[in-house]
Amino acid sequence: MTVKASQTDCNIDGLDSLKYIGGSLELRGKIKSNSMFENLTTVVDELKIVLVTTPDSFEFLSLTSVGSDLEVVANSTTGVISFPVLETIGGHLRLQYNGSATDVNFPQLVSNNGYFSFLGNGNPSSNFDMLELINGYFVWFSNQNAEVNSFSSLATVNGTMRLGNSPSLIKIDGFNNLTTVSTIEVSNSANLDTLAGFQSLNTTSDLKLTDLKLTEFTALSNLTTLTFININNCSGLDTFRLDALQTMNSADIESNSSLKNISFENLLNMGDFTIEQNHALEQFNGLNSLNNAGEITFNNNQTLTSISGFQQLSDMSTLLLTNNTILTTVTGFGQLDYMSNLKITGNSFLAVLSGFDHPIDISNQLQIMDNSFLNSCNVQAVCDHLSQSSYNATIENNAPDCNTVNEILALCPNPPDTDNIPDFEDNCDEVPNPDQADSDNNGVGDACEPFVDSDGDGISNSNDNCPNDFNPNQEDSNDNGIGDACDTDSDTDNDGVPDNTDNCPAIANPDQSDVNNNGVGDVCDTGDTDGDGIPDNEDNCPNTYNPDQSDMDSDGIGDACVPPLDEDSDGVPDASDNCVGYYNLNQTDINNNGIGDACETTYKVGIGTDDPKSELHLSNGNVFIDNPAKGVIFKDQDGQCYLMKVKKVNGIPRSTIAAVPCPDI
Repeated sequence: MTVKASQTDCNIDGLDSLKYIGGSLELRGKIKSNSMFENLTTVVDELKIVLVTTPDSFEFLSLTSVGSDLEVVANSTTGVISFPVLETIGGHLRLQYNGSATDVNFPQLVSNNGYFSFLGNGNPSSNFDMLELINGYFVWFSNQNAEVNSFSSLATVNGTMRLGNSPSLIKIDGFNNLTTVSTIEVSNSANLDTLAGFQSLNTTSDLKLTDLKLTEFTALSNLTTLTFININNCSGLDTFRLDALQTMNSADIESNSSLKNISFENLLNMGDFTIEQNHALEQFNGLNSLNNAGEITFNNNQTLTSISGFQQLSDMSTLLLTNNTILTTVTGFGQLDYMSNLKITGNSFLAVLSGFDHPIDISNQLQIMDNSFLNSCNVQAVCDHLSQSSYNATIENNAPDCNTVNEILALCPNPPDTDNIPDFEDNCDEVPNPDQADSDNNGVGDACEPFVDSDGDGISNSNDNCPNDFNPNQEDSNDNGIGDACDTDSDTDNDGVPDNTDNCPAIANPDQSDVNNNGVGDVCDTGDTDGDGIPDNEDNCPNTYNPDQSDMDSDGIGDACVPPLDEDSDGVPDASDNCVGYYNLNQTDINNNGIGDACETTYKVGIGTDDPKSELHLSNGNVFIDNPAKGVIFKDQDGQCYLMKVKKVNGIPRSTIAAVPCPDI
């Protein structure tokens, strides 16, 4: 529904009974009405009141909801804009360029599901005290109000909050319940001296305060987390404190002509931090809880005389001290042990660098230039860097003794050694000792201690390859600098026995044999224990005299120190048994051919002969067998053969019959 009148007044009194509009309502031009939709309760879509030249007020006394945007824009004669029972706006709320507005009244509005824009509206009183949610950005800009103070219930702004651009604005207050907002920007309000009423806010992304008078800053005293802060040209600001803040990505504090005190006492972590052109700042002493930082810059602060603090700072990216014309001392930084770059330039009255007189690893660039009074640069951090990385340093246009690299090095005490361990960690900072050995654990490296011999082997700890283990011979089979006696990680001969327990670490001997128990494995023992002229490491029987090294079974163990073998258990050692494998205690050998009768295989048959003596029985005779181990073989009807022979048992001859294989005839 659109009501538009261009030249003559448009009387809409006939719509005073209208309660519900299912679409949009737009009013433009010369509208004449005394009742102004006084019974309308609902607009489903948009409500726009734009460029209306009459009447002097808009009062929607019964309207409770607008489904989409509500715009009251550029109504030149309108004084009162009142929606006394409106509770929800489904879209944006635009109240803009109503230059004659005297009263803007939304006392029951709870939620605004879009952005909120209050822009160029003269100097009206306002009431948004029930508004809790703005689901978009918040703009209060270019109005003529002296205060912003009618948002006591506002808790959430899901976007940027921008206030200012008004020379008449003096005070921003009344946001005491605001807990969530992404960014706060207050700018271009030269008379704004009070920013208060944000005590419930503890987290926001960015805070930007620019071109303000601002004589005090307590508004955001409870902030603990902040991404970025910019305080620029706040001319009345004497003290800036955010002592509850713990984490911040970066900060720029620039061109604040009255600023004397800056405090972030509980800040732990920070990215880049710039303090620049604050010409009332005489001393900086803060950030004493800060642990690490990115780039910290002090630039062109014309009254700054001293920088201190930073007592817990341990590492940072870069420190820039530039063009602070009357800066004389830099102290603090007592725990700083690492930075990438240090640049000190154009500080005319700077005389000493005592804040850097301890070990600091400056990993990249050192630049000390154009400090005309600086004649004492031989602090430890500078000396360490120049002695190790002078190629990455620029030293020039300072006072004598601090004008070149060589001038500074000539005055540096105790130049560091070359073991690449920072002196503040080095237990012997004048003698290279990359292994940091300290055998007696007294904190002084062995390399620079007087003669100490912890293991009593006659070799000083500084030269002993096993200072805590007795090893006067200093054996080191694998030449790794660690003596075999204490080398628990090496196995030079790969025999599965660590060198520190191996009795022969250079020659594989997994059995660790040491027959003479002298602590030296047999395979590498060059002594001759048995005196047979054969060294123990070659002797197959090192404890028993055996110069012939006889080893009949070729098992590597000399016969002289191995019990003689007797395979057939007849009591005759195999070495002298004439029939190994057959029990023949008597060792009979009838034909004296060296082969015991028990295993003789040479057969003789005689018939009526003398050798061998035998008869073939035809009528009356004997079969004579001259070998007691032999007998007569009979075959039974089943084809099984049996050997019958005579054997003495307890001195009494007995005939024995035993099954045997049948001869192969």
